[in-house]
Amino acid sequence: MVAAWLAYRFVEANRLRPELAYPALLVCIVCNSSFWSGYLNYQCGLLVLMAYLSLPDDRQRDPRVVCGVSLLAFACHGFCLLAFGV
Repeated sequence: MVAAWLAYRFVEANRLRPELAYPALLVCIVCNSSFWSGYLNYQCGLLVLMAYLSLPDDRQRDPRVVCGVSLLAFACHGFCLLAFGV
């Protein structure tokens, strides 16, 4: 659900052709090989990147947004260690 909403925002923000962009995003970002292999951290990192690229240019340059996205992207690496901690 979140991935579909982010794909919609990404296509609208970048003014892409929906008939080409949605299948490309589905294959390259949403359901790529890391999704089927179970690499949740990589999958979440791609969604964070897609969300960042969906923002307007002035928001992408905001230091608070850059800091927040950087922390989220860094936290995505820790998701794989969560299973060991549990």
